[in-house]
Amino acid sequence: MGYKLNKVCSRPGITPVMSMASTWLRDKENIDITFIHMAKSASKTIYFDQLESMDAANDNFDFKLLLKDNSGTRHPQGRLDKEWLNTLCPDIAERTVYLCGPTQFMQDMESNALALGVAPEQFHQESFTPIEAHSENEFGGVVQFEVPAFGVATEVAQGSTLADVLEENGVPIIIACRSGMCGSCKCKVTKGEVSRTSTETLSEEDIANGYTLACSSQAQTDVEVELV
Repeated sequence: MGYKLNKVCSRPGITPVMSMASTWLRDKENIDITFIHMAKSASKTIYFDQLESMDAANDNFDFKLLLKDNSGTRHPQGRLDKEWLNTLCPDIAERTVYLCGPTQFMQDMESNALALGVAPEQFHQESFTPIEAHSENEFGGVVQFEVPAFGVATEVAQGSTLADVLEENGVPIIIACRSGMCGSCKCKVTKGEVSRTSTETLSEEDIANGYTLACSSQAQTDVEVELV
């Protein structure tokens, strides 16, 4: 049996889980994804064409779209609640669930998923809460941070999050979430050491080759970073 995932998102929360789904379909074997999304209409659905193409091209990717107005589409019409969640993914209790969206939506879906038998340890949600910033005194020193390709060479507090430093120095890195779930901020540490709070979208080979997630990695020594 493959690794079974269930992704649930509303319109504002689709970017992180879309990135996760694309990465996992490319990099992971024996994976089975049910992608549940709620939107006003097909024309208001971000990534609609891409999701339809992914559904058609991959037997292990099942796109479930619930619309407030389903005119002219093959997708059902309704409001995502416990009954619809069970209808769209009858085996949800057997899956690992990744959820993203507005706060109230996530609270409702968490209650519904747990009520349908999802184990708490198999339930994950994107809160869009940045990792708390730390002062220099908390870590006892400063380290050198460099991104040679962009001419960045600066001193930062030990423990600084890579994403924060990259953004502050104008490096054009894409950060779609702040919890290490989507993988859009993947970069490579070519020198030095970082600590990680998430490796969710990284393979063992990625980690061995120095790749990390900027949003959930902290500089522990002098480091040099390369965008990928």
